[in-house]
Amino acid sequence: MSALTEREQQEIEGRFDDRLSENFTKYNPEFVESVQAVEALNPGTGVIITGTPRKIEGEGVVSGYISIPVIDVFTLIPISETYIVYEIIDEASGNRVLVAHDKDAGLLPETKMKIAGVVKQFQLAQEDDSEFEKFIEVDYFVETI
Repeated sequence: MSALTEREQQEIEGRFDDRLSENFTKYNPEFVESVQAVEALNPGTGVIITGTPRKIEGEGVVSGYISIPVIDVFTLIPISETYIVYEIIDEASGNRVLVAHDKDAGLLPETKMKIAGVVKQFQLAQEDDSEFEKFIEVDYFVETI
């Protein structure tokens, strides 16, 4: 819908029933203008960010652990087992945000694109008191001109 005019968006939203309208408003993603803004968002927040992802090369360059459910408990696995990790660098500030794309989905093109995803976090070490770092899990992307 982001490519539609405001009138076209309103026309579509006007056809939503009450429940769909409520969920659309509740889960509407944040449009992130700078990578610094991601740090202020809570895990689970939907985001849309524009930038050029650059694959982070080398084993262990991004090391950390994500929690995944296994039957009725959570276990920690290295982030690199599930995702290919990229970074988007904010040209103005030089800050970066990590972007993770499912390994089974293939590589992201390293061109300017609009990425929609969810803010998640990973632990830097396996200890309970380990620090966390946020990343965006890619759900959808489209190259921009």
